[in-house]
Amino acid sequence: GRGCRGLYPFTRENPQYPDKALAGAPTVSIYIDEIPFTSAQSTQAAALDIERVEVLKGPQGTLFGQNSTGGAIQYIAAKPTDYFSSGVSVEYGRFNELTTGGFVSGPLSETLKARVAVRSTQGGAWQNSFTRDETLGDQDKIQGRFLLDWMPADNLNVMFNLSGYHDGSDPLASQVVAVHPQVPALTPAGLAFYETAPLPSSARDADWSPGYPQSDNNFYQGSVRVDYDINDEILLTSISDYQHYEQDISYDLDGTPHHLGDFNSLGDLKSISQEIRLSGVTQALEWIIGANYIHADVADNQISDVSEGTAVQPIPTLPPFDVFGLISDTEADTYAVFGNAEYEITDQLSLVGGLRYTQSDRSFSACSTALGENTVGQFEALQTAFKGTFVPVDIGGCVTMDANFNPILTVSALDEDNLSVRASVNYKTLNDTLFYASFNRGYKAGGFPVVNAITADQYNLIEQERLDAYELGFKASFFERQVNVNAAAFYYDYANKQLTGRVFNPIFGTLEALVAVPESRVVGVEAELQAQPIDGLMLSIAATYVDTKIQRFVGFDLGTTSTPVDLSGSHYSNTPALTTVADIQYSFGIGCGKEAFIGASSQSASDAYSSFTESTSTKMRSYTLIDLRAGIEAQDGRWIVSIWGRNVTDQYYWTGVFRGTDQTTRQPSRPVTYGLSLEAKFGG
Repeated sequence: GRGCRGLYPFTRENPQYPDKALAGAPTVSIYIDEIPFTSAQSTQAAALDIERVEVLKGPQGTLFGQNSTGGAIQYIAAKPTDYFSSGVSVEYGRFNELTTGGFVSGPLSETLKARVAVRSTQGGAWQNSFTRDETLGDQDKIQGRFLLDWMPADNLNVMFNLSGYHDGSDPLASQVVAVHPQVPALTPAGLAFYETAPLPSSARDADWSPGYPQSDNNFYQGSVRVDYDINDEILLTSISDYQHYEQDISYDLDGTPHHLGDFNSLGDLKSISQEIRLSGVTQALEWIIGANYIHADVADNQISDVSEGTAVQPIPTLPPFDVFGLISDTEADTYAVFGNAEYEITDQLSLVGGLRYTQSDRSFSACSTALGENTVGQFEALQTAFKGTFVPVDIGGCVTMDANFNPILTVSALDEDNLSVRASVNYKTLNDTLFYASFNRGYKAGGFPVVNAITADQYNLIEQERLDAYELGFKASFFERQVNVNAAAFYYDYANKQLTGRVFNPIFGTLEALVAVPESRVVGVEAELQAQPIDGLMLSIAATYVDTKIQRFVGFDLGTTSTPVDLSGSHYSNTPALTTVADIQYSFGIGCGKEAFIGASSQSASDAYSSFTESTSTKMRSYTLIDLRAGIEAQDGRWIVSIWGRNVTDQYYWTGVFRGTDQTTRQPSRPVTYGLSLEAKFGG
């Protein structure tokens, strides 16, 4: 849905709820220096040592990179400098969280410059166990980037990028808000505590299986960008990239020390991409044409421990499931050609047009696996129940059944193509107010559900998502640009919108999965105000309001029934109707080349639901977060010392609600934190 919470509220999609599968195509594309990240899960170090952030709204793909329907967030890395410079930063906050970082930049020769940046975050455990003296949430992150800028000729520039990170942080635990064992006779001893315990009143209240939540994720990237000026008007650009992401995350979805829903996600993603393009500028025309290729090999595997769950006992005379898994492999090849042009008809009137043709070919194999003796017994008995005999199942063997109820590794393929379109007209008045109207058609690639499947038809493909986006807006400046106002109204028409929903499994009931909604739409408005009413005072406020509606969709919602329901007329899941951000800062000189500042910022979101219908059990209530800051800095920008507080009112809110077979849980966000920051730069 629209209305991304947090740092970037206007991407018009919510990246907090991506498809959990590594192979899933991103709704909001994330870039570092125009290099696309193949998966949203591999983007943790994108914000390291950046110069600025660019947010592009709506369908993208006619300028560079990959297709997306929800917009693009591009991080522009700070580049090597012509002079020696360096910097350090230290931040210490509540829960003993320490973040340190630094960079070194400068010339190595007349034609070669380099920049190295690193950052580490340690500590910060803030969740407390209900049942024992343990905490959770420590971070263990280290990130690094090495840039080499080589200019062997005046018209040739080559940029090398080597970057990576390690993340061994604690995955956060969920909070139990309801316990509803489906088979009360199998309820594990101790679960009754959660049936009578008061609802969580703080973000810090949680519980988890001892020693379970942990992670070991690693990312490596190498890229080469070449810019060659053919002449004063035409630039040739080539971008080559390699990425490798390894994922090993164990997390506890049930929010108890019992094995009702403990999962281990094991993934491996390798991708290569190549883009080449020509761009040019003349007096009236700005244009770009290019081609792009991305190849990705992805392994998505899971291990699930439900040995104390009450519902996974399809053959009642046998012990219930204990441990089972999922193995899946996806190979994806994406080919694209694109072009975009902006032509100035007059000094005030211009037209923009763009096209992108994309071919996406995906192959997929997957099956559920039996990893425990009880699970093996259940699946062999299930075969007998369906066909009177069984094929023996080995530990680790496939148990997904074909149409004849034989265990099988499902293999399938999906080949799609599409044509994206971009068209807009811009009119600039004599006082520099810009009015525009635009139409964009964009696509998000289809794929396959990465779920534990009992029958092979549960791996049926999800077709590509299409979005037709219409927008009217203006951008205006007043009082010699001391006041800037932007506003827009938009209508989004979706076909096969990919949303978090549920699918029915004959053994496990309804499971959370990616689903395709045939017809839906979004209507909304957004506005932004930036002003500097007096010297030293800067303020800004922005808001987005959306009304989402599913126009045609039959599926499952809350996981309480195996009967599909008509969800036409419902709203998108995980999408607040109103989101706002605001910021104010006042700076004033205090002499001796120093300046003091004091500031505050806020962000808010209205009610949202993790289900398609407005159910009390899946409600994510509205919230407003307030951050405060104050400090002293050098007027030349060489150092800054500040104190800060985030979520200073200690607002208790959550960003997701999940209904499992035996319990319903929330995913809480951080409580109030506060701390001290120091930044210093040297050289130059």
